[in-house]
Amino acid sequence: MPIYEYMCKKCAKPFEHLALNKSEAALCPHCGSKSVNRLMSASSIVVKSPFVACVPGECASEECGPGGGCGMGGCGMGGMCGF
Repeated sequence: MPIYEYMCKKCAKPFEHLALNKSEAALCPHCGSKSVNRLMSASSIVVKSPFVACVPGECASEECGPGGGCGMGGCGMGGMCGF
């Protein structure tokens, strides 16, 4: 069951709505209006790769050196280890 984000056209307040079925109309919880726009939501994407994230001071892998650095004194490739 997806959660959609909406903006009310009447009171201009954003809200989220859990869609139990496609035909269910989203009502603004602030003013009760049916006049709403569905917004583009940020997606969560899981990427599987051989790289692991390095967080300075909290390294998440054995490839990282002491203090959260990867090899050359710091995390390379945008904070990713394993290269």
